Amino acid sequence: MIGAVTRMWDAIRGTGDAALTVPAMDGAFMADTAIETADVLYACAEPDNLVATSSGVVFSTGGTILRVEQGGAPVVVEEGDASVTALAALSDGRVIVARSGAAPYILGEVGQAPLFPDTKGMTGDITALTVLPDGRVAATIGAEGLAEADWPRDFLKRGSTGSVWVGLPGQAAQRVAKDLAYPNGVVADDDGALVVSLAWRCALVRVRTGKAPETLLSNLPGYPARITRSASGGYWLSLFAPRNQFIEFVLREPAYVRRMIAEVDPRYWVTPRLSPEIGPLDPMLEGCTKKGSEIKPWAPSLSYGMVAHLRPDFHPDSSVQSRANGHRHGIRSAVEADGTLYIASRGGNVIVTLPTAQETVQ
Repeated sequence: MIGAVTRMWDAIRGTGDAALTVPAMDGAFMADTAIETADVLYACAEPDNLVATSSGVVFSTGGTILRVEQGGAPVVVEEGDASVTALAALSDGRVIVARSGAAPYILGEVGQAPLFPDTKGMTGDITALTVLPDGRVAATIGAEGLAEADWPRDFLKRGSTGSVWVGLPGQAAQRVAKDLAYPNGVVADDDGALVVSLAWRCALVRVRTGKAPETLLSNLPGYPARITRSASGGYWLSLFAPRNQFIEFVLREPAYVRRMIAEVDPRYWVTPRLSPEIGPLDPMLEGCTKKGSEIKPWAPSLSYGMVAHLRPDFHPDSSVQSRANGHRHGIRSAVEADGTLYIASRGGNVIVTLPTAQETVQ
């Protein structure tokens, strides 16, 4: 009852969820071009799901899983038809794989072992995986019954059907949280509790069994994806697209959204994007995206590239970026290994690297 009254009051005043304001790129999110000017490690189609294993950094491109080799081209670990939606590493170096439309499994040298023998209730693609200190595996479902590639539809509908599941490999998983606004990343904090990124809430929450999610960080300037540990004791948080007032306004017009979904090609929906490509039918062309045939760094944009560094208390203290006029956008995963930060740009079709020295990222 209180929630309904609050939403109605916000709608009248234009506050809370009804506000059209977006956070400024300031403070820890001060604009820079570190990602855009970073060294390219490997170019491939839509790289994603970076994870550090005992045998090296592993990532995916479409349905193929590769491992980064020192001083050489990445080596193919596994190929498949269905796209990879999440990866995680076990302590013995084996990799947990989630593919679109399929149950997660453990990738071994001989055959494939299922991660959970019973996945009843886990409908929808897995968006993130992590291995907890006690050996259990946590998995996030972005939206109930929805393929990972169809996330723009859930965004426009302001979906809140995501869930978090935890279980030991070889045993049934248990749901520990539900009705979440597209959980898109998960990591264990210093106490072993789950910290989950909620993309549509632009927030991080702590999830504990039997308790309501506890907000740790809110009102982010972009939509968060994967979160991983940093060697400094903090965390790396990928943000795959920026918030802007145009999108915030469209979300508050349900009739317009329904017609757009029904009548407009999905390529031209007004949603966050992974790619900076701009075509003649792009909805932002009339929003001064270009001026004098040039895209300005500060132009309103549906795509962006950003990785933020968070302190152990989950407060951001720095970030690296590819701005509106850059090409390395759509960053859904970043991982630190041996003093190097690996960043996968799905929109820019490259994996880049940055040293994690203090003067570089803080």
